[in-house]
Amino acid sequence: MAFDMKRNGVFLCFFLCSLFSMSTFGQKSIEKGFADLQEKNFGLANEHFRSGLKKSGSIACFGLSKLFITQDFRNLDSAYVYVLKADSLWAAVSEKVKVKWKSDFSFDKMAIEAQQQLVSQLIFDEIQANPTVYAWNQFIQHHAQFLSRNTAIYLRDQLAFQLAKEKKTSVALKMYMDSLPESSFAQEAKHLYFDLEYAEMTNDGQLASYVRFYENCPTNTHLMEAAKEIYRLATINHSLEEYVHFVRTYQSSPFVNEAWRNVYKIYLKDYSVEKYAAFQQEFPNYPFMQELAVDIDLFQMKLYPVISVGKYGFMNTQGKLMIPAMYNEVGPFQEGLAVVSKDDKFGIIDKKNQMVVDFQYDEILEFVQNRAIVRKGEKYGVIDRLGKLVFPLIYEDISIREDSLYEAIEEGRSHYFDLNYSQQLSLSGIVFIDFSKYTSSRHPEFEFVGDLDRTSNRAVVKVSGQLNYIDSTGKLMLTNSLEWFPDALSVAKYNNGFAVYRKKDKYGLIDINGKVVQKNVYESSGPFTGFWPVKDKGNWALLDVKGKVILPFEYDFIRFMPDLGYLIEREEQFGLLNSMGNMILPVSFSTIKRFEDAYYLVSIDEKFGLFLKDGREILPIQYERIQRFDVESFVLTLDGRLTYFFPETRAFISLAE
Repeated sequence: MAFDMKRNGVFLCFFLCSLFSMSTFGQKSIEKGFADLQEKNFGLANEHFRSGLKKSGSIACFGLSKLFITQDFRNLDSAYVYVLKADSLWAAVSEKVKVKWKSDFSFDKMAIEAQQQLVSQLIFDEIQANPTVYAWNQFIQHHAQFLSRNTAIYLRDQLAFQLAKEKKTSVALKMYMDSLPESSFAQEAKHLYFDLEYAEMTNDGQLASYVRFYENCPTNTHLMEAAKEIYRLATINHSLEEYVHFVRTYQSSPFVNEAWRNVYKIYLKDYSVEKYAAFQQEFPNYPFMQELAVDIDLFQMKLYPVISVGKYGFMNTQGKLMIPAMYNEVGPFQEGLAVVSKDDKFGIIDKKNQMVVDFQYDEILEFVQNRAIVRKGEKYGVIDRLGKLVFPLIYEDISIREDSLYEAIEEGRSHYFDLNYSQQLSLSGIVFIDFSKYTSSRHPEFEFVGDLDRTSNRAVVKVSGQLNYIDSTGKLMLTNSLEWFPDALSVAKYNNGFAVYRKKDKYGLIDINGKVVQKNVYESSGPFTGFWPVKDKGNWALLDVKGKVILPFEYDFIRFMPDLGYLIEREEQFGLLNSMGNMILPVSFSTIKRFEDAYYLVSIDEKFGLFLKDGREILPIQYERIQRFDVESFVLTLDGRLTYFFPETRAFISLAE
């Protein structure tokens, strides 16, 4: 037993000595390794650090990690492997050894972490100098503790995004988004993906391609753009048939309501109550049926132009302002549309004050049979009620004739068209011959030829410097010619079988046979027109065919106006006799004009009034302007305000204050 105890003591002593010897040996190898590393004896440092791996593994790995980041022994992957191993072995080191290593080599947990960050940074820099997505992925995966790992992720994502963009395909962008859904470039990639997807699927510009895109890519940001193109291509000719097909085929389109409104607008371009009823019957699913009822009421509502603060608007029959006074000029509403102007440009509005034709023309005339002549610059064309050009803007002038044909001037030549711009080669089957020109061409001996009075079959001619008459065949009717005088073509013209003649500078009257019925005693004369205006001793009178005085010689002038009667003047004031010789208007007016068939427009000191043909006053002389507005009313201007007068009921309408 004593021997065993002695033997055990010897063994313990040997073990402790061996342990001390081994520890001392490991310590010495590490010391030599760091010394060699300091002296740049990298080969010896490698041997010494490796010699200490079994006895001082953590610090030996740390030393190898430092060795492998040197330029001569550089291997960053090995450096990173050894620093990780140093960290993993650190936990098994005794506290006593940790204290000693800290004291001798400044080696501790913080030193390991600092080395790990350093190695990671060196690897980061190396990848950044020659980056690949794979290298970044490997780095991000194995360097989880790197403080700038997020920067590595950003650079990886940036590089991957750039490579995907360079391929210029939606497939490449889709793969990028799927593989890196959390990328900082995810949104930008998504937008680019949508752009490429849209461009690839619609690059042929065909309607079917846009429809396929719209149906298969509901989240794409170009969806509205595709819908707009579908609408444009499906209605490219802007025809009723196209719009009807669109509303029935593309019912989910965001433009279906706009298409419906175009169906409505084109269908009802020729406004009438019957058209409204037909539209309701043909399109019972029209989504704005309540508005349609309002439109019918608006269509039947009369609107009248008014002035407020220098601008024009429209009021209803109760004087309520329905369209704000916002225009420089306006025309009357015709079948639901009115011409208006702003800033010297003309357009067209409906009764909702919605623009039908934008302000683009320098002139728009009133609609006639659903057509309006327009001017832009110096060129004329014709539009329909939707503003579509029926005649192109190429003509120097356009006018509409009584036979409803348009005469269009191009390079000085006239061309004739119907309402649909179909050229007409022949204007009419009737040829009107100018009697004067025709007779002059056949009788060169006649110096002048007047118009033929068909009731007496006589026309004035000047032949051999004398006055004579011919019939419709050109035969001279007087044996003895008469004296030619100025204005003979109009004054000496036959009327109701009598004509004025002059002899020795005095005027008289002859019958159809040239026989004198009133001697030439007057110093001046107007034409005989049932009564005879004559001048004697500086004053004018009106006689009948027998010389009876109808008006005495006390007027400054009397002349016959075909559309008025006998206009009489005295001291710069005018009166009026009718063709029967009855005084209609006394001599007290500044002007007298025929106004349509039933009225006379008169003025005193630039103020106007209106009288009936029998001389009764219908509007007092106080207005600055009187114009016909429509078949039922006149528009009156007074003190800058517009008032509407209805002669049948003698009612007035003006804008309510």
